[in-house]
Amino acid sequence: MSQSLLPFAATSEPSPPRPTPSGLLRADGTSIDDLELPELVWTISLWRPYAGLVMAGHKSLETRTWPWPYGVTWLGIWAAAHIDSEAMKRLGQLAEDHVGPGRVLLGIVKVMGHRPLVPADEPQSLFYGPDRYAWELARPLVFRRPVTVVEARLKKLPQKFARVGRRVIVEALAA
Repeated sequence: MSQSLLPFAATSEPSPPRPTPSGLLRADGTSIDDLELPELVWTISLWRPYAGLVMAGHKSLETRTWPWPYGVTWLGIWAAAHIDSEAMKRLGQLAEDHVGPGRVLLGIVKVMGHRPLVPADEPQSLFYGPDRYAWELARPLVFRRPVTVVEARLKKLPQKFARVGRRVIVEALAA
C-alpha cells in the first residue's frame, strides 16, 4: 500500500446520510424509512415495570396465552397505569430502574415470532407460567419522548391491541 493513501484515509469525512422519502433521521443518524413501518402499527399495553424492561432490552420475551398472530412486524409498547407490585418485589432494583411513566407509548419493538414458553425462558421473559407462548422481541427503539393516548389519536389506553398510525410513530422516533 502506498503511503500517500494513508493520510487520505485518515482525514476522509464520513459520507452524509442518504436522502430519504420522509427526510427524517433518528438521533443516531439512521433513516426512519429503513425501519419499514406499516401504515398502522399494532400496539399492546404492558404492566409496569415490564413495559420499561422490554424497551431497555432486559425482557426479550413477552408471554401470553395466545400466539402472536401477525407475523414479523413492529409492535408499539404502552406502559399501563398499573404497576405489578409482585414483579417490583421480585425484580428489586432492576424493576425500580425501569418502572417509568404510565399511560404512555414508550417505543416499538420488532416481534420476530412466537413459540411455546419453557422454564428455561424465565431469564428473558422475567416470568414463567405453563401453557403460555413466548413472543420473541428484538430491536427495541425507545421514543425520545413518550406518546400520550391523545397524541396517538386513541380514545383510551388499549386493553389488548390497538393500532397507531405510522405518522405518530415516525414523529416520536424523530422528535
